[in-house]
Amino acid sequence: MINVIIQAPVNRYSVDFYIATPETWATLLLIRTGSREHNIKLCSLARQKGMKLHADGSGLFRVSLLESEPDERIAGDTEDSIFKALGLPYQEPEERK
Repeated sequence: MINVIIQAPVNRYSVDFYIATPETWATLLLIRTGSREHNIKLCSLARQKGMKLHADGSGLFRVSLLESEPDERIAGDTEDSIFKALGLPYQEPEERK
């Protein structure tokens, strides 16, 4: 993922541009359309379940208990897959407060 922040000098707005691959699109969409509080809730729930939701868009991973084994990607191809893996009903972006 490439994160570029551009400052608009007239109005002092900053704009984040994300370039996503097909593999990162759904996770980035989920994270970037949710409020900060909603994202914290999802990440906290993931941690409680032994998972990690990556803000870089790579997906939802089951954390390996062994350092020698990589974490396993279990969701992220769709937003719904992440909600389901966390045991939550799907929420539309405008509901992610």
